[in-house]
Amino acid sequence: MAISDFKLHKRSTGLYDKSKWTDTHAHPFANAFSKDRVEVIHRAQAAGVSRLIVVGFDHETNRQALKLAESYDFMWATLGVHPCECGYLTEE
Repeated sequence: MAISDFKLHKRSTGLYDKSKWTDTHAHPFANAFSKDRVEVIHRAQAAGVSRLIVVGFDHETNRQALKLAESYDFMWATLGVHPCECGYLTEE
């Protein structure tokens, strides 16, 4: 997508892109969303998020990120280890 493809409009809240949004760093698996996770995901889609990158940062959250990405067509997972978690790494 070229910059010329963006149609920017000024609204009272500032500039926004009328094309679909990509959330490049999300943790929808977080405990804070345990009661309304599906609703939060649907609200993101309703707000125009068409691509959502779910970020894992340790063994457990990497598995959760993969599970969510496999459940929703508009989600992708990135897997990694946060530097604060490096001390917990094992050969396994």
